[in-house]
Amino acid sequence: YYWYTQDKSVITGFQMIYSVNDAKMALTFETGKKLKIHAIESDDRMVSHSPILNGKGIFLPQQIRKEFEERSSNIEPQLIEYVLDVLKDC
Repeated sequence: YYWYTQDKSVITGFQMIYSVNDAKMALTFETGKKLKIHAIESDDRMVSHSPILNGKGIFLPQQIRKEFEERSSNIEPQLIEYVLDVLKDC
């Protein structure tokens, strides 16, 4: 997922989902804020069938960058550049 300014001229953040040992993680970034990593709970504790993000995520930046680069060929180049710029500092 990507977030833009209202006129869609500037990317303001993104969220991506990835797996670590079969556990789902969410990486969330918004411009001007710290990168957030959460584990995704998807068991009986789900509210309204929505996954719950908790603060116990595992962050493997090299693995995430590699997978993103391998899978992002169908994404707009400016979005790829934005994500890679954020991940390069991690």
